Amino acid sequence: MTTLSAHPAGDTPHTGDTHGHAHSLRPYVVIFVLLLALLGAAVGVAYVPTDDFKLRAILTVAAYTIATIKAVLIILYFMHVKEGSKVTWVFAGASFFWLAIMILLTLNDYYNRGAIPEAYKQALHSPYGAQALEHAP
Repeated sequence: MTTLSAHPAGDTPHTGDTHGHAHSLRPYVVIFVLLLALLGAAVGVAYVPTDDFKLRAILTVAAYTIATIKAVLIILYFMHVKEGSKVTWVFAGASFFWLAIMILLTLNDYYNRGAIPEAYKQALHSPYGAQALEHAP
């Protein structure tokens, strides 16, 4: 028993669609408007005037959170990872894993830049002077 189709064999309702997925324009417009709103929020966070260190740290975390949300939306919808296979998800996840490693190693270097000169200053101000550096571990 055969079933009849409205479209001839091999044709899809959307021309140029080779993967068999039907793409509607509505989700792309919604995501685009959401990205514009998030862009406005990021600009707003950047222009908050403050000299308070704690508030500036909170605003920095907010800006990074907004940027992460925007990146995830772009990857999922505009790069079609949401509709991708399991292998696509694995490679997308692996890329975020390696990005996290690079960020953590960079932050480690940044936060430890002052550690060596501080030890040097402490050794110079010790009663033994520069001789303390020769015996330091």
